[in-house]
Amino acid sequence: MFGLGLDGSSTQHSGDVILSRPSSALFLTGTTDDIAPANENVMSYLGNWPGAWQIMHPLGANHIGYQESDTFFERLADGDSNMGRDGQQSHALEHILPYLNLSLRGDDSAYQAAFNREDKSVSSDSDSYIDEDLSRSRLYKMENITSSLFSVMLNESFTISADVTMRDGSPASGNVSCILPNGDSIGGLFDGSIASCDINGSSILPGPSLIEIRIQDHSFSDWLDIFINRIGMPMEITAPLPEITLDQHSSVTVLTDIFATDPDGEDIIFLGANILNDNNSRLSLELSGSELTIAHIADQEWDGTVQMDFTLATPDETVNLTTNVTVIPVNDPVVQIESIPQQQSIEDGSSIVVDFSDYVSDPEGEMLVISAAREYPGIRINTSLETVLIDPQTHWNGAELIEFHVSDGVTEHLQIFVPINIEAVDDPIEFTTDTISIEMDEDGVLTVNLDNYTVNVDDDILVYTISGQSEIIGYSLSGNELILAGNPDLFGVASYTINVSDGLNSSSSNLNVKINSVPDLPTVGISTIDVDGNTVSVLWTISDRDGNIGLVYSVNMNNQSIELGTECTGTILLTCLTTAVTPSVGVHTVDAKVWDSAAQVWSNNASQEFEVVTNSNSQDDAESEVEIGEWVLPIGLGLVVLLLIGYMLLSRKD
Repeated sequence: MFGLGLDGSSTQHSGDVILSRPSSALFLTGTTDDIAPANENVMSYLGNWPGAWQIMHPLGANHIGYQESDTFFERLADGDSNMGRDGQQSHALEHILPYLNLSLRGDDSAYQAAFNREDKSVSSDSDSYIDEDLSRSRLYKMENITSSLFSVMLNESFTISADVTMRDGSPASGNVSCILPNGDSIGGLFDGSIASCDINGSSILPGPSLIEIRIQDHSFSDWLDIFINRIGMPMEITAPLPEITLDQHSSVTVLTDIFATDPDGEDIIFLGANILNDNNSRLSLELSGSELTIAHIADQEWDGTVQMDFTLATPDETVNLTTNVTVIPVNDPVVQIESIPQQQSIEDGSSIVVDFSDYVSDPEGEMLVISAAREYPGIRINTSLETVLIDPQTHWNGAELIEFHVSDGVTEHLQIFVPINIEAVDDPIEFTTDTISIEMDEDGVLTVNLDNYTVNVDDDILVYTISGQSEIIGYSLSGNELILAGNPDLFGVASYTINVSDGLNSSSSNLNVKINSVPDLPTVGISTIDVDGNTVSVLWTISDRDGNIGLVYSVNMNNQSIELGTECTGTILLTCLTTAVTPSVGVHTVDAKVWDSAAQVWSNNASQEFEVVTNSNSQDDAESEVEIGEWVLPIGLGLVVLLLIGYMLLSRKD
């Protein structure tokens, strides 16, 4: 069959029709054919074509160029032709004439010219582009197909053969192959007149198999087919037959290949299955080809063994088998059957008791094992068997979500939450003790945080007041801060009453303050140093608020001790006189200090220099010294007395 500018998109032939020899169609449709374009006509027409075909698309050829004449309207509807009518028809004849010689005259040499196969392996034309499928061409004389065996067993070999010549009876040439039903190709032999293939029975499945033997010289080909019956082998059953096991309330999927295999390689499927004597429908079965799924769906704590009948099948064989199905018991984790409601109490009220067996159960009936997930500040938790005591400590209030771990002691624990709500109450405000005793040093300052002596459970804002007086200390109160300041040089015990209130409740406590005596450091000063002949008189003073008790004198002249015989008068302000032998002429130094035995420290060191000069007029000097000595000492003593009187007056005012 051939066509020029084919106008039509369907054919009466179906894909399973075998066309008579010679069969290979040729079509030409130009690239500028707008009346019957190839993609809408000839390409659709060949969609189900049962044989070989080739479409040439001449470049610049239109539809009317293949006609002897045309009309005005056809010229308007068609595309322009670059080849011209003569060029198109001449180009077509170059292929149609060889095609007719091939088809009608049996001139096999015309095949290459007709189908653009100058080198056999590929189609090409300088004036066209080409679409083709020449795999089903029938251009040889091929007949008398036969087989050495028409029924074969597994691994049994057989030979398919056919007589082949050119259509004019001359010897043929080409490559021989056999196409199996699964699409595999097996190479064959050709001795010039007989094409043959040797095939093993293992290459085909049991049952009828259509095998095609073909010969081809590139796209120049032919073929015949023949049915061969493959006799199937029986399934090989596994011995002993495997048993099936699964855990409680679980499922398992098994494959057919654990029960049987097919030597022929055919798929084995489950054709049916049934649990025997399963009146409670504890197990369900689901079949899907080569898979069987067994699930434990009812009576979840049941375990045991039942029998299952099932049927295995291949396309040509079935077999009925029976095996055991065993459900294995498992230790299931505990389950929560109900949420625990909020547990309520009041601050400092009764404890909360929760029986977890009301909310959690173990499928196997084992005793529950309960533990708190962590510690909760202010809450005591105690477990006893399946009961839990939740005891908020004194003054604890608020809401908390307490987490527990509950298990049977073996399996994974379950998180269980117990919500609690402890209603707050107004707690009284109180001091930690009836009497607050504190100590401080003489002349010291002490800051006391009264909150440290108060029990304020509710963190209320507190107001403190203080009453009482003392001559030895003073105080200042600001909020919760009490500042105590000792009066100078006074010690002893001072007592006060402290009151605290939160606006609703109040409490009071005694405050006893002990002021510890602290030794006062003495202060030493040198008033005068007088040289009178062979005597040096040192007048010096000691100021000590603690008096002269425990004082040890130290007076040195030129680092030599001279305090022996020192006389002092007074109590707080002492005037002391120390005398010594007049040293040699020159400048000398006197040092005076005292050791305070109570404070265990030395006073300051008072130091003063004096000069002993040469006596040039001893009589004048003597008279002068006598005159000076007569008035200096009384004046000094008078000054000391005045100082003592003034100090005593000041002390009485304080």
